[in-house]
Order: sequence, then structure tokens, then C-alpha cells
Amino acid sequence: KRSLRDDFQGTKISIVDDRAYLIGTDYLLCVSTKNGSTIWQRSVENRSDDFIIKDERIFVSSGAIFNMNSGVKVGDIDGIRLDYGMTIAQDNVFSCRYDLRVINTETLELTRYGERYSSYVVPHPTENWVYLTKENSIFCLNLDLIL
Repeated sequence: KRSLRDDFQGTKISIVDDRAYLIGTDYLLCVSTKNGSTIWQRSVENRSDDFIIKDERIFVSSGAIFNMNSGVKVGDIDGIRLDYGMTIAQDNVFSCRYDLRVINTETLELTRYGERYSSYVVPHPTENWVYLTKENSIFCLNLDLIL
């Protein structure tokens, strides 16, 4: 058992090897799965509630990017706020916050598409497509045409 601050209630958890990564309202936390000790803890600006781990980097919904081993901030996607429901496929992080937001994890290039979409986006398991909803419809977007 490991006690956490109140702002970690209902938090997202990802396990990689012998580490657990958690996000609170304004902190990113890495703890040992073996003994519960804190490996590192970092402050995160702009209220964050989701993250994705890719290529030893943690992409946080605030737009901040951290090294998963050291917790050092290695980048920031300026002026962007992603939303909960972040997902990853191939080399892209996807999020919807009114528009579809796609971040290429190699170049950190941001592409925005459309408007008034829901908060969730789901990538197709084998094709370069994503599914999302808008009003009373479901859409399938071919990423080859918009990226």
C-alpha cells in the first residue's frame, strides 16, 4: 500500500517494467512497483489528467514531454492543450479537444483538423485511420489525407 495525495485519486496509471507512472492534477509521479518508493516526482503546469508513454518519453495532456527514466522535462508543445482520452498509434499521439490534434512523436509536429469533435479518438488497429464522433455521427478519417 502506498498513500498518495488527494489529487491522485482516480488517476491514470501506466506500468512499464518495474515502474508505475501516475498523473495527478499538477504532478507526474514515478514509483517502484517492487516497494512503492518514489523514483521521481515532477510538477506539471496547466492541470493535466492524461499521458501517453512512447519511446521512453511521457507525453502529458498539458503539452509537456518528460523522459520516463529520469523525469526530466525534455520538451513542450507550445500553446497546445490535449485532452483526456489520449491514444497512440504508429508514431502519432491523438487527442480531441474540439478539433482532432495529432502530434508526430518523432518530429513533434502538430496537426489540427476539423472542429467540434468529441473528446475521444480511436485509431484503427491496422489502417492509417481514426474514428471519432461529432454530434450524432461517427466519422472515419484517413490520416494519409490530412497529415
